[in-house]
Amino acid sequence: MKVGDLVEYNTGEKALILELEMLYPRHPQSPIRNLIVHWLDEPPRGAYGDKKCKVDVFAVKVIR
Repeated sequence: MKVGDLVEYNTGEKALILELEMLYPRHPQSPIRNLIVHWLDEPPRGAYGDKKCKVDVFAVKVIR
């Protein structure tokens, strides 16, 4: 996963990755914890914020 990838949330909404939040920010091999995304569709019901919000990395899949 990288910035600019298109992802699909587990309920079908699509979003664009804006930022990656790492589990251990200073460690070079840290796994990704959360994604900051911009929703292309309407945000899911449980999303906080308007079109830009933070989601768990395990709740999305990358669309290639």
